[in-house]
Amino acid sequence: MASAVRDRRAVIGLDWVLRIISFLAIIVSLYLLTQNQFLVYSLGNLSSVSLGSVGALFILSDYSFSKNRGMDRLNSMVFAILFCGAFLWIYEVIYHFSFPVSAITVSALGNGARFLAIAALPILPLVLLRQRLAFTKKSAVLFGVFVLMWVVWFLYGFPQYTYCCNGNWYAWTPILKTSNPWDTSLFFNFGSKTVLAVFFASILKISYLKETENGIRRFLLSLRHLFLAS
Repeated sequence: MASAVRDRRAVIGLDWVLRIISFLAIIVSLYLLTQNQFLVYSLGNLSSVSLGSVGALFILSDYSFSKNRGMDRLNSMVFAILFCGAFLWIYEVIYHFSFPVSAITVSALGNGARFLAIAALPILPLVLLRQRLAFTKKSAVLFGVFVLMWVVWFLYGFPQYTYCCNGNWYAWTPILKTSNPWDTSLFFNFGSKTVLAVFFASILKISYLKETENGIRRFLLSLRHLFLAS
């Protein structure tokens, strides 16, 4: 009994530590973006937007899963981490296969298949979480915006801010023209990632946003009853 209590306290403590780290990650991400620092080199060149998105998604998903019946604190924490990993890898898979292949060879096909197989592993937890997620109309709109942004990015030639030192900004031949490929690349790269993060947040059945909306609704109803009573 005593060991069970200690384990529970340890899990709660670790969960709060991860929540605090996630909150700090959001603050650091916003600070780096204001300083025009788009990559966190100490974290393997993780983008600043990814850092903030993961922090926000962990807080939201951990809260959401902890409010679902049949999932204890430890499972909600672990699945929140896996949920964030799925977000990162889905974006990486789409991004990876958006670049042209110089030559279709057996080696290239093998490398692509290996990357896809390895990347699929972090995405599999979404299958286990399917009953705790909800694809709503808002989710459909957000997913549509993400796809639209990706298509327009392609029409601009899929410019990359990391190509600035190579003299050629574009991965594909651009159809639409831009006088500032740097800003275009930043907008679509970070903008599409942000939209995908918001999409992931929208498929959570319980979120801080929903709780806030319900709280505001209850507050307004109480004011209405108080006004009618007077």
